[in-house]
Amino acid sequence: MKIKQINIEDFQPTRPEKDGIRYLRGKRALAYEKAWNSTNTLLEIGNFRKFFLDIRLYIVRLIGLPKDYFHERHRYDSESRRLLDNFALTNYELKMKHTPDAYYSPLRKILYKYIKFRYRKEGERFNYWMRITSHAKRGVYIWHEDIEKYNEQHDIHKMTDAERDEFERRLII
Repeated sequence: MKIKQINIEDFQPTRPEKDGIRYLRGKRALAYEKAWNSTNTLLEIGNFRKFFLDIRLYIVRLIGLPKDYFHERHRYDSESRRLLDNFALTNYELKMKHTPDAYYSPLRKILYKYIKFRYRKEGERFNYWMRITSHAKRGVYIWHEDIEKYNEQHDIHKMTDAERDEFERRLII
């Protein structure tokens, strides 16, 4: 029996609702989350390489050099590493200086380009659906072109926490 592969392209928006915004909710939102999570790029580091990276980290500590994210990167699990890599890449592209990550040597620039190449699919996430609820179990998504209209109609930043929770509960139902 052949299992049907879920593709992100299957979740194109339908017609807008009464307020003119295209939503994705319910079972379709859960299927979208599963489809998107299956496209996540996780860079694995093998045990042999991890051993040599631990030796390098030990030498850096022994000498007293300042440690940065890339010295300890191999110690994180693959999901955390994906998130931290994207954070480091964003900081690099925005030229934000964080000590001790404030220097960008030619070798480090090559590493950032490699990371950007490996995580190139991550940037496409913002061309699809954007999650607007904070509830862990049920997600409600809005099509990326309707975000400005949603923010104009429902100014959630001026709401209290109780009002925001009530608003999200009404969206889910």
